[in-house]
Amino acid sequence: IVIKLLALGANVNAGDDIGQTPLHHVNVRTPQGIISALLNSKSININKQDSSGKTPLMIAVRVKKKGMVTLLLARDEIDTNAVDQRGMTALIYAIEGNGPEITCALLASDMD
Repeated sequence: IVIKLLALGANVNAGDDIGQTPLHHVNVRTPQGIISALLNSKSININKQDSSGKTPLMIAVRVKKKGMVTLLLARDEIDTNAVDQRGMTALIYAIEGNGPEITCALLASDMD
């Protein structure tokens, strides 16, 4: 269904009642094929923050979804330094969540 909606021009950046886009939600529940389809959408904003300032990268880090983190970090437009309303970044979430592999991946990326 998602792929058909994308083909019909669905707004991939539309948020729900707390501002989370489909990319925020795929971190927890969605197969890799859907994630790839969303990421390949020309209009996707992979850095869109929800109502609490969290980006899809932050959520992927918090739920320790290493594959999603890797996909997002491979994108040139990823903002690894985004800050949410609590003053947290993806790196801080990784360190707090005791995710050494994800922490190393973030440190190896082009973080400022």
